[in-house]
Amino acid sequence: MSKIFKNSLFLLLVQISGYIIPLIELPFLARVLSPNVLGQIIFIQVVALTASFFVEYGFNLKAARDFAQCNHDHDQRAKLIAIVFQAKIILFSLIVVLFIIAYQFIDIFSEK
Repeated sequence: MSKIFKNSLFLLLVQISGYIIPLIELPFLARVLSPNVLGQIIFIQVVALTASFFVEYGFNLKAARDFAQCNHDHDQRAKLIAIVFQAKIILFSLIVVLFIIAYQFIDIFSEK
């Protein structure tokens, strides 16, 4: 079996399991947890994924392209990585501050 075929098969299995596992997991969690608790967990997951979207937006594509264009210039690559991490830390800090403010003022977070 060629390496490309083997890697493609493994990627296909990972993609299929990414669809099958939630189909098995969600009914199980809905039965074990109450629907109210499961809804709260899913709500927090949506908020976290939305925050992740704003922090990660565009960096992975733009930084990867710029990194590939550095042509083995290690100083430029190090500078690019530092700039991306600094920007992500700043955006993450802003998101954390917004979450703290939201936690203090929005009633849905204070309910049990």
